[in-house]
This record gives sequence, C-alpha cells and structure tokens, in this order.
Amino acid sequence: MARSPGPADRSATLATSPWCSLEWRWQPGRDADCVDDLLALIREHRSTYTELGLATDRAEEVYIGEEQDGSGPLLIAIFQWVDGEAAGRAHQHPRIGALWERMATLVEDRAMGPGMAFPHFDARETL
Repeated sequence: MARSPGPADRSATLATSPWCSLEWRWQPGRDADCVDDLLALIREHRSTYTELGLATDRAEEVYIGEEQDGSGPLLIAIFQWVDGEAAGRAHQHPRIGALWERMATLVEDRAMGPGMAFPHFDARETL
C-alpha cells in the first residue's frame, strides 16, 4: 500500500507535478475512423514521449466516454512524467508539437472544456 505524501511532498505545485491527464473532445458526427485515428495518435504520442525520455515506463491508461452534459464523446489518458520539468521539455519539442497539431484537427472546443486539455496533478493518497 502506498503511503500518503507528507507535508514536504506536497510543496510541489500542480504545474510541475509528475502526473498528467490528457483530455480530447473529438468531433461528434465524424466517421467512426476518427476514434481509431485519435487512438493511433495517442499511441504515437506515448511512444514519442517514452523515446524522448519524458514519460515513465508506467502504463498509460486510456478511457473513452461521454461528456457529463451529453455534448459529445470524451477520451482521457493518464500518464506519469519522469520529473517535474518533463512537461516543459515536451512543450518545446518539435515532434510533440507536430503530434498536437495533428490531434487538433480531430477535436472541438465545448462548454465542458477545450478540444485538448493537459491538466497536471499530484497524487495525494492511494485508497
């Protein structure tokens, strides 16, 4: 069982936390291949992060569902950065930027959030 982080562990800000969830709101009404195309890009995304030494080897979890307000499909992936600076390095890497540009063609902004979002968070405890 994992221990809960102590006060010193909680001093890192959310922006530099080693956990990230990726959210994609793909365009409803696109053909069924859109989901497969997005999943293929996510696999390539993961492979690139790993190859560049930005993500840990912990498996990335991918979830597919619907927005809470029913406005369309939602895909969420959760992975772990190797360190608190990896996200910044990813934002500067041209290969990552090229992947994000390709992903942007498959998603749309909605009331529940932008087409693509990359919130960072830290684990408080394992229950």
